[in-house]
Formats: sequence, structure tokens, C-alpha cells
Amino acid sequence: MTNPNVVYRHTVEAFVKNVLERHRQLTPEFVTAMQGKGFDPAKVRDLPRETWWWLLRETAKRLQPHHGQGETMELIGREMIRGYANGLVGAGLFLALRLLGPRRSVLRMAENFRTADTFSRVIVREVGPNHIELDYTPTAGMPELVQGILAESMVTIGLANPRVEFKPAPDDGAVYSLRW
Repeated sequence: MTNPNVVYRHTVEAFVKNVLERHRQLTPEFVTAMQGKGFDPAKVRDLPRETWWWLLRETAKRLQPHHGQGETMELIGREMIRGYANGLVGAGLFLALRLLGPRRSVLRMAENFRTADTFSRVIVREVGPNHIELDYTPTAGMPELVQGILAESMVTIGLANPRVEFKPAPDDGAVYSLRW
């Protein structure tokens, strides 16, 4: 029986390339720890949700050991988008999003999250001009990761003065307020 809660391979590959490799985190010690959790960064595949969450937390501890998890998770989210936007597929996607315009691009973010894994649930609401809210679950206690992803996505599509704030929501969720 396969695990219905997985992070897709292309998301894991982007993380390995744009965070772990770029920030030189693939030390022998960390690779051994990853392999102990059933993940070999040299043989990327879909990852079970729990392994993915472990990988994110462990990376945060190693990437910025003297910073809080939240600050580092936001950085990881931003780095994932920066790396993706610099690749061929990501560059094309962000070009298309810029052509759609700010409002329509932000409204499509729920669809973009669905391509990363099988378990994230996103509901988008238009609150007013230049203001959209996203209900996102589950955050696994790392809401800043999604904050970084959203903030850097807004920068990458060229929004003026993008701001992303969040507040906790039930069921390990968060409500993100996006303004520009």
C-alpha cells in the first residue's frame, strides 16, 4: 500500500538543489541522518509527509543554528522559490503569472500548491483590492515556510510592496493575508 500523504519528487528535487546543495548542507553527517530516515538525496523520490517535515526542520537547525526556526523556515521558503524561478520551467511559469497580472496570479496560488504534494489544502478568498487571504493546512508547525514561499512568489511576479502576514488557524492551519 502506498502512502497517500507524499511530497512529489519535483518538489524534493528543487529543495535538494536550491537549498541543500546551494547552501552546502549535504555534509556526510547530514546525508547519513537522511539515509537513516529512508531518504537518499542522491536518489530523489516522492517523500512521505513525515520525512519531508523532518527534513525541513533538520535543515533549518543546520542552516542557521543561531536563528529561530521561524526565521529560517521563511528563508527556506524564499530560497525554494528563488531557485525554482531561475530554472527553465519556473522562469516560464513566473513569466506567465506576470502576464496574468497581480490579482489573477495571486488567486492561482492555490493551484500551484496542489502540484507540490498530495495533502496541502488551500482556499483562496479575495478580500478587497490588492488583498487576498489564503487558508492553508497543514503547516506542521512551520507556517513561516509558506509565508516565505508566498512572499518570494509575490516578489518574483513583480508585485509592488508585497506583504504576507499570517495567523494560526484550527487543524494545524494558518490564514495568510497577502497585500500589495
